[in-house]
Amino acid sequence: MPSLSLDPTQGSLIQQVMHAIRQAIAGHQLAPGQRLPSVRQLATTLGISTFTVADSYSRLVQQGVILARRGDGYYVARTPLAPPMAPPPVPDARWLTDHRITPGPEVVQPGCGWLPNQWYPTQILQRALRQQGRDTDGGIAYGHSAGWQPLRQHLWQHHEALGIPVDPQGVLLTQGASQALALVVQSELRAGDTVLVDDPGYCNLIALLQHAGMRVIGVPWTAQGPDCTALAEQLHLARPKAFFTNPRQHNPTGASYSAATAFRVLQLTAQHHCLIVEDDVSAALTQSATPTLAALAGLEHIIYIGSFAKALAPGLRVGYLLASAERTDRLLRYKVMNAIASSELAERLVLRMLKDPDTPKEQQRLRDRLLRAGERWQQGLERIRWQSFCPPQGGLFSWVRLPAPHQDALSLSEAALAEGLLLAPGSQFRVDAPPTPWLRCNLAYSHQPLLDFLQGWARRQEGA
Repeated sequence: MPSLSLDPTQGSLIQQVMHAIRQAIAGHQLAPGQRLPSVRQLATTLGISTFTVADSYSRLVQQGVILARRGDGYYVARTPLAPPMAPPPVPDARWLTDHRITPGPEVVQPGCGWLPNQWYPTQILQRALRQQGRDTDGGIAYGHSAGWQPLRQHLWQHHEALGIPVDPQGVLLTQGASQALALVVQSELRAGDTVLVDDPGYCNLIALLQHAGMRVIGVPWTAQGPDCTALAEQLHLARPKAFFTNPRQHNPTGASYSAATAFRVLQLTAQHHCLIVEDDVSAALTQSATPTLAALAGLEHIIYIGSFAKALAPGLRVGYLLASAERTDRLLRYKVMNAIASSELAERLVLRMLKDPDTPKEQQRLRDRLLRAGERWQQGLERIRWQSFCPPQGGLFSWVRLPAPHQDALSLSEAALAEGLLLAPGSQFRVDAPPTPWLRCNLAYSHQPLLDFLQGWARRQEGA
């Protein structure tokens, strides 16, 4: 077996393994047709997880560098090794974004990240608008840079009741969770810093970090949350400044941290002095009793991000973050530089909606509706013999795998778009945007017509 060494400058561990094998082939340490070490053997030799090696081998197979023989391992391809294609500077989330912005009225969007309009509490919003119209103060002028104080006070009390020890000065309102993430990047990080993200993870976050010049490394997900062995490896080898993670109702898989995973993630990041940025934008939709990371460990080394888009009204663009008072003051300075203030008018409407006596009942009804949609979807997938990452747990998303041997959900998504269905191919949610057999489905839009399309597509591929 050739001596393989990992080069941290090549990016993630998966990229390092792929680079090492390519270098060994180019340097004639591995000959065409030669058998590679088994996944377990190479993982033991390099001191990394078997998941990392298996993913590296899978990507090299997709690139034609090595071959997989069922039951007999991996071999160097006999054709000459082509130079590796230069990866794009950022994951190409444009396919999803371009079609998502102007899909056309005839397009159904099971790949989108929001609820159908009729699922939102429109009567509660209408009451809030009428009340706002009678308000002589109105919220027309610039508001406080940190956000409307009554809503900040409400959030402080709400999260204190949930066990998050937040200072009243540690609440900052933002123009949606997207601005909150951007402020964290501007305030807490610098170009060249290494950061960890969920893999798969939120596509806009990955693009944001890479556009800001970060070295972004994905931490593989399981049905219980991040693979803690892989997380420990990356914390030790890459020394990241921050870990951006979505512990509850994860986008795109729909999974949530188990209690054991939450405690292990907190333990590992504390040992390595790594900031956690906890994305909990689907909190209002969660059926999980698992507490937030911020409730378990406080806000000294955690920034908590929330939003009202998923359950109240995405068009209002109101989000928020919780952090230590010192860190919040720094974040506020960047908010002022970017936007002066957020919309007090929208913040007033949100508080009116939160205080409406019908809101708790409506949100429980929404959670129950999503839970039933997930159960129907899972049963439908089983009927057509497709696989989900985990059974839906009551949130928005299901992560669905194409049947073997299909390896690229982008071609499926392009075929779906031609039939009026906007899907979200899994490559959009990966750091390196590799071809992947997974796609994200929004349970609120995933009905029998989508199941019929998926089944029909698979049958057409078999007959091709």
